[in-house]
Amino acid sequence: MQKFKKALAFLFSLAMVISLFANVGLEIEASTNNTITVYYNNNSWSQANIHYQQANGTWTNVPGEKMTATSEVSGYKWKATIDLGSNSSTQVCFNDGNNNWDSQNGANYTVSTGTCGIKDGKQEAINIVTPTPTPELFTCDFDMDKTSPQTVGTTVDFIGYTYNMPYHMYNNYAFVVHKQGSDASQDTYIQAYKDNSTTPTSYLGGYKFKEAGIYEVTFRAMQYSGYIATKTKTITINANVVTPTPNAEKILYFNNYYSKWNNVYAYVWNNNADAKVFETVIYDKVAKVYEVKIPGNYKYIIFKNTKDTWDLQTEDLEIPTDYNNYYSPTEAGNKPKGFWNGYCNRAFQCSLDIGLTSPQIVGTSIPLIGRTYDDMPGHRYNSFCFVIHKQGTDESKDKTIHVLSNEAPQYKTQWTPTEPGIYDVSFHAIQYSGYTAVDTKTFVISQNQTQSKTVTIYYANDSYKNAYIHYKVGNGYWTSNSGMQMTRTYDKNGYTWKYVIEVEDENPQITVCFNDGLGNWDSKNGLNYVVNSFSAGIKDGKIDSGV
Repeated sequence: MQKFKKALAFLFSLAMVISLFANVGLEIEASTNNTITVYYNNNSWSQANIHYQQANGTWTNVPGEKMTATSEVSGYKWKATIDLGSNSSTQVCFNDGNNNWDSQNGANYTVSTGTCGIKDGKQEAINIVTPTPTPELFTCDFDMDKTSPQTVGTTVDFIGYTYNMPYHMYNNYAFVVHKQGSDASQDTYIQAYKDNSTTPTSYLGGYKFKEAGIYEVTFRAMQYSGYIATKTKTITINANVVTPTPNAEKILYFNNYYSKWNNVYAYVWNNNADAKVFETVIYDKVAKVYEVKIPGNYKYIIFKNTKDTWDLQTEDLEIPTDYNNYYSPTEAGNKPKGFWNGYCNRAFQCSLDIGLTSPQIVGTSIPLIGRTYDDMPGHRYNSFCFVIHKQGTDESKDKTIHVLSNEAPQYKTQWTPTEPGIYDVSFHAIQYSGYTAVDTKTFVISQNQTQSKTVTIYYANDSYKNAYIHYKVGNGYWTSNSGMQMTRTYDKNGYTWKYVIEVEDENPQITVCFNDGLGNWDSKNGLNYVVNSFSAGIKDGKIDSGV
């Protein structure tokens, strides 16, 4: 009996608590998700808007909301999701933004909670089947260097990573930028640049946002055999465009490796009235990269080889507004073809080994071995080659031997000389986005086996576009005419030209003078220069035997 009384008291107390909450009006709302997803198709339209009655009874502003392009349901091109609020249905109609309407002849379409499709004036229920997820063979992720939101005109850099991805030299990496509400055909694809210098290996890209909106940025890592891993993040771009600073400065680079101009100038303009010419400076002597700083907001540029006249030039180019700042012609001549990309100024080193000692005789097969190191940024389009230059000849006669880029640190080939002479043998490691490392060695080729030696003459004269050395060894004969063309060099500070002379004497004596091939001579006022060492530098009328 006592237990019964306790139970009765408990039930009475519970009833009082419930009554109390009811009197004070406590409401517990259930979480609802009352929406309708509408798929739509009209083959004659390039875009679609949905105009509908909202949950509060009012209609959306004409033309309505832009529908999202989709291919997830066969036969339908667009979709939109509508919040019904507490309603069970609503009315919708469609237009293409150009005053062409589909409103079921003015009656509109009535849609209810769930998913439906509308096309050709008919409505049907759509059952979305969720596919069985494919197991992830590998994964990827990426970071953005700026947080959301940003403003129009901002460049955002992307850094992608992969995890457990099988290596293949033809793996592909890209960033895809999609503006929500736009057609997928307007997406921007950015090929990622592979950077082996980071741990783990990273994949770099960037994009300058030119319109306000909400963007989906996706990093795609595609393995050569087919599997693709993706990672998507959203960033909001606001419409408050930043006004460019009137005195903004743009730094551009020009690759003179293939064009081989004596000088490089930048001719810039917005219109004929504001055209101006800027001089460039050598930024990378070995890779023949020139730098120019352009103040102001110029839109167009021509690179050319003379300041005040027109001789050789590029085509009319538009100055990039994104991270691209490096123009590379791919051929010589006037108006050569070329392309823009982002310049990588990260210096790195390479080395050259020659498998035999100098001198050798004509017809000898000489092994050449080039090496790169961990400081060279990796890229599938990095290139490597050996260049054989015979001193005293034009660079157009150089022999170039390309070797395959297989991401190995060592590259090998064979060189079989067919003529005697003194050769500059170089190994070039060319990074795809700009910087080139070069290692050069001098090698003597004789007609017959001799115990020959070499004397290296360095010469300084910045006013010469080309330099020639006119010389005689001992009491021998002078070279003919202007002499032998010297090689441009940067391996000795303060000297711009180099030439190597083959001798057989243990105590060489060489008499030399110089000219530019145009009748301008440096002969020490007619006395000439006498070199008595195996290496000497000549500058400002003086000989330095310690070079």
